[in-house]
Amino acid sequence: MKKDLKDGYITEDFPKEVLEKIRELKPKLIEEREKGNTAYIKYDQLVVKEGALINEKRKRDQLTSPDNQNQAKKTTVTNSSIIKENRKNAFDLMRPRSSSITNISYNSK
Repeated sequence: MKKDLKDGYITEDFPKEVLEKIRELKPKLIEEREKGNTAYIKYDQLVVKEGALINEKRKRDQLTSPDNQNQAKKTTVTNSSIIKENRKNAFDLMRPRSSSITNISYNSK
C-alpha cells in the first residue's frame, strides 16, 4: 500500500478559514514541541499536553513498603496451602479404566 503512495500525497479538505487558522497555529505548535510538551492541532485548535507527566503515569504506584509486602506474602501462602489440603484429587473421583487388553491371553498359539 505504501509503495503505491510514493508518487502522490494526501491532504485534508478544510474550509479556507480553518486552513488560515492552522497556518497561524503552526509556529505555536513547533514552539510547544520544542519545550517538550505534547502538542497537536485538532481542526482549528491547538491542543497542548505536558509531556513529562504522561510518562510518569505509566508506572504503577507502590502501595506498600517492602517489609509489609513480605509479610503479606507469608499469609497468602498459608491460606493457599489450606485450600490445597481441602481440594480433592480429580483422578480419585474418576472411574478406573476397564482393562480389557490384560484379559487376552498371549500364550495361545
